[in-house]
Formats: sequence, structure tokens, C-alpha cells
Amino acid sequence: MTMYQVFVRGIEGKTIPVEVANSEYEFNATTALQIKRKLIAKLPANAAREEKMRALFANRQLRDTDKLFDNGITNKSTILIVLQGGSS
Repeated sequence: MTMYQVFVRGIEGKTIPVEVANSEYEFNATTALQIKRKLIAKLPANAAREEKMRALFANRQLRDTDKLFDNGITNKSTILIVLQGGSS
């Protein structure tokens, strides 16, 4: 079985593989918010919160509702995550 994944760069200065889906259809329908949540599950507790994360691909900020397919993101693409500062 093929595992579709993306690489996330930026958190803790590392590139982290994130398993996204088991099918191309499911991968293409995945949203930026779902990627953030999968990434958070791989990080140490309290490392980051999804509302502080900004996902970037090809110099474009992804909205939480943006689907991977609609932004040209394919299997094994790299997404940059930056943390937005400020107090909460």
C-alpha cells in the first residue's frame, strides 16, 4: 500500500515527514488544517498550536480550508510552517 505524505519544514528547525493518506483521492482532498493537526500530533506537547501556525507552499500562504490538490501540492511536496508570534 502506498502512503501519501508531505514534508513539513520549519518547526524546531527540522523537516518532518507527515503521513497524510492512503489514496491519491484522500490526499488531494486533505486541507491545510488537517496537515497542521497531523503535524501537532507528532510534536512534543505544547510545541505549537494550530491557530499559531501558518502553512506556506510556493511562496503562498495556505488558508486552513485550502485543499492540497487546489494548490499544486503533490505526494512528497514540502510545506513550510511558520509560527505567528504574539501573546494569547
